[in-house]
Amino acid sequence: MTNENGQITDSYNYDAFGANTEHQGSSNNEYQYAGEQKDSTGNYYLRARYYNPSIGRFTQMDTFVGLNSMPITLNKYIYANAAPTMFVDPSGNISIAGVMAGINGQMNLQNARVAKAADQVKSIVSSLCKTSSQLAGFTQIHHSFPVFLGNTRRFGNKGDTFVDEYIHGELHKLLNLMFIINELPHPNRGKNKFRDIFENDRKDWKKALKVTKQTAKYVDKICEPIVTPKYSYDPIEPKISQAMKDWGVYKW
Repeated sequence: MTNENGQITDSYNYDAFGANTEHQGSSNNEYQYAGEQKDSTGNYYLRARYYNPSIGRFTQMDTFVGLNSMPITLNKYIYANAAPTMFVDPSGNISIAGVMAGINGQMNLQNARVAKAADQVKSIVSSLCKTSSQLAGFTQIHHSFPVFLGNTRRFGNKGDTFVDEYIHGELHKLLNLMFIINELPHPNRGKNKFRDIFENDRKDWKKALKVTKQTAKYVDKICEPIVTPKYSYDPIEPKISQAMKDWGVYKW
């Protein structure tokens, strides 16, 4: 740590999971491991949850359901995919970006389809990012529509302006691929296939709602959103409108 003149006042050393092993200096500084705020209990505040570096685990459960093809994601308290020298966990929730990195690194022959879907997601997101400057102010009524494309509202209404057909199609492809990656019945085309997910197994539709929301968060993160979104998720009883049943949209 330096002062206003650029002179070093304090230095810190940590183990891989953030436990402080050495501190030289006497400054009163709360922001330490990974630049995060440490409280008086020794835990770090990471927005969604608190992280305890002495045990290398969060103190509350992650809301992410996890993937059977990646057993490590089924651990609800794990920090940074158990690889803190490679990843950080700034939101306190597992990130789709991190899950996709794990998918690409751990895929076997049986899961080649999921690996292919992950690669296609990257391609579609890259394409969407390039169009963002042309779509400011537009909203889409039945998608988990990324903020960087202009979604400043929680959800659309019938009077909202639609994005052009190319973007419309790409958003459908993106959500379909994310369903494949997250081991959900994937809707290839048409609203009926989306509706089937939400009218069948309760576990599937709750997971589908969550994946839809997280897909938009992932795109926003990659494309550097111009508006900070506000997300809400009720893990006990999400409210489902008819539009959500028709199109798999999460109300955010």
